[in-house]
Amino acid sequence: MRNSSSATIAARSPAQRWNRSNRPSVGVEGEIWGSGLTGSAAFSDAEGTETLKTTSDFGGDLAARFGYAIDRALIFGKVGVAAADYHYTDAYTDTEGVESFYAQGHATHTGLLLGLGLEYAIDAHWSFKGEYDDINYASKNVSFYDGGFFGSAKIHDTENIVKVGANYRF
Repeated sequence: MRNSSSATIAARSPAQRWNRSNRPSVGVEGEIWGSGLTGSAAFSDAEGTETLKTTSDFGGDLAARFGYAIDRALIFGKVGVAAADYHYTDAYTDTEGVESFYAQGHATHTGLLLGLGLEYAIDAHWSFKGEYDDINYASKNVSFYDGGFFGSAKIHDTENIVKVGANYRF
């Protein structure tokens, strides 16, 4: 089962230093974020509709960041591992609007993070950046409960994140 999601994310990450000369730069970056990530997928048949809803409140990543500095600009890519905590609800409603089951599940997913970005230094302390991250979490069997064990589903989550921000270097 694939699920598409969207969110507003607030994150904190340590800034990578780079030289302002034309040369390569390598660094390590870790982030922890809180989000309002929500998503849903619906499947209908002649008897009703099953709806899977997803929420994720927090996650994080650890990545190697490779860049090339040109004057005050740093063009970078990153690769690493990400993890996020997901909660699921699964409900089935028949064609008359009567809900016949409601179950909940929970899983912590880990997966591959790939990203690209541009950071621009305003002065020795401040820089602004834009970044795109693609996180592909591995498929995972998630158990659902409705007071007792209800069943399980293989779920594959992905996140596509666009970030803009400012960094201050001490």
